[in-house]
Amino acid sequence: MRDLLSDFYNYAHLADAAEHFDYWYSWARRCRLEPFEKLAKTLREHWDGIAVYNKNYTTSAIIENLNGRLRRARQRAYGSRNFRNFHLIAYWIAGDLTPESDLPNPFPVTF
Repeated sequence: MRDLLSDFYNYAHLADAAEHFDYWYSWARRCRLEPFEKLAKTLREHWDGIAVYNKNYTTSAIIENLNGRLRRARQRAYGSRNFRNFHLIAYWIAGDLTPESDLPNPFPVTF
């Protein structure tokens, strides 16, 4: 039944995925196995978040990655005189850009 539940992510349309989940949910609630009943209840409570993943196939991992990059930018911009320097460094780090030769080096050389 675990594999049947994981098939939920193979559906392209949310309506089909919801129908598949309802089938699994009805089995899990009737199976008389407490762990499956508890799992079914938990998944039903979090159905909105699960459905959003099926809609656009994204997770919060992208946002967490960007947040980490912005934290690195803030560390590198420590001591900058204005927000514009942090803003430029954040764009360079978050966008994996390399500075042009005529621009100041956003990564100060430390000895």
